[in-house]
Amino acid sequence: MTVYQKFVLGILLNIFRPIEFHHGDCIGADAEAHDIAEFFRKCINLKIVIHPSDINSKRAFKNGNRILNSLNPLLRNKNIVYISDVIGAAPNQEHEILRSGTWATIRYAKKINKPLIIIHPNKEFETEYMKARLEGNDDIKSE
Repeated sequence: MTVYQKFVLGILLNIFRPIEFHHGDCIGADAEAHDIAEFFRKCINLKIVIHPSDINSKRAFKNGNRILNSLNPLLRNKNIVYISDVIGAAPNQEHEILRSGTWATIRYAKKINKPLIIIHPNKEFETEYMKARLEGNDDIKSE
């Protein structure tokens, strides 16, 4: 994640003060997000739930309050979207690409109309899905 993405994630955790923080335990953004969530773990009583991949070479092996059984990355990401109230994503790229777990997760969240915050690396973030859901508009169409 860029410095901006880390900063925004920290602000969002502090503002929303979630009860649980779910992540996929991958090296890179998941591990960095875990470390940020770990900072908030005690001060906002945050529980960290880890959904590891069944590909050990991609894992960060972080510790949390719960570590679930490992799954295929695509199935694991769908489970995270399904169980979460709001999805936060911090992709490496400015625009959507194929063959990216992060972008596949974003597409799935949009498909099932899950509230979504995308923190882009270029200092922008999208919240329209989250905003529409909070306003009670369940008629959001995925692109």
